[in-house]
Amino acid sequence: MLSATKAYLCEAFMTWAEMPNLDAIPSWLKEVQSVEDQSEKWQIFQSYLGKFVDEFVMTEFDVEKEWRDRVQQREEQIREQQMRVQQTLERQSPTEHSATSHPADQATHTQDAKNPGM
Repeated sequence: MLSATKAYLCEAFMTWAEMPNLDAIPSWLKEVQSVEDQSEKWQIFQSYLGKFVDEFVMTEFDVEKEWRDRVQQREEQIREQQMRVQQTLERQSPTEHSATSHPADQATHTQDAKNPGM
């Protein structure tokens, strides 16, 4: 996979830089080389490489975009579902909770009434 990635980047750079072969020099490199100030030269070089990276390296493929969109939709559905459950629980009154207590809780209360202090 790494070899395929390297080959893609090499081919993409050659296409972007309009290089017909590996021995060719990109036309914009002459502009960079003509600048005397090293700081300015570096900034110009970075701007060219940044354009290449934005166009060819940081490209989001359709499959990746669809996967990311599906994950976001699923997360949103889960959040909405959790919010509905929370709202339903908040609407229930405290008396409803005690009226629907578990039978084991009721048995404990009965046992305590039969044997006080135990």
